[in-house]
Amino acid sequence: MWPLFDAVLADQVSVIIPLLKLKSSMKVVFYCHFPDLLLAHHTSMLRRLYRWPIDAIEEITTGMADLILVNRKFTAATFARILGI
Repeated sequence: MWPLFDAVLADQVSVIIPLLKLKSSMKVVFYCHFPDLLLAHHTSMLRRLYRWPIDAIEEITTGMADLILVNRKFTAATFARILGI
């Protein structure tokens, strides 16, 4: 059911990364256009409460990737700043 691959590419949604790593020892490459937590509005207390677990999960699971690919230097710098890498 889970064939062996050397690597797998995950695109845009990082929540799948820990699930892929749980099932095998394959490397996970994550391609992201821009961190979702910076695109979402955090303008009210309700939105901040709603977004807190989503943003935390995105940050944790993105950091679990073996390699993160982006399409611009600006996005690479933004990821480095957000994830502390």
